[in-house]
Amino acid sequence: MKIEWLKTGAAAHVVLADDAQRHTIIIDEWSAAAAVQQEPLIGAAHPFQQPRGNVAGVFSFRSTKSHTTLDAAVEAYHGEVARAGERGQLKITTINKVITYTALLAAVQRGQKEGVRQEIAYQFLTTSSTLT
Repeated sequence: MKIEWLKTGAAAHVVLADDAQRHTIIIDEWSAAAAVQQEPLIGAAHPFQQPRGNVAGVFSFRSTKSHTTLDAAVEAYHGEVARAGERGQLKITTINKVITYTALLAAVQRGQKEGVRQEIAYQFLTTSSTLT
């Protein structure tokens, strides 16, 4: 699996995680939910419920990478934190499929650290997607 981020207006994808490069990838949440209007109806046993067509979700994962030095690990984390709040395209590649989401990078958090190996957690708020 490979997870890439393309900030709106940027020229190239940034690889956030790639198991081919020996990054450990743990997916914590991969969800979608429809916005639903719900209204009580006078005298009815059940409320009116109607999907409104807006589907949004969350894709959150952790990626563990090794760095050459502790300073390199700190620099890498600092660069990832700077991405928080960006809008763009989240690209998830499996063996035979690619899913691309329109997304907002909502949070970046440092997880466990062992020497020069550190874990970074990402949380994306996703909207529309394409599957190829």
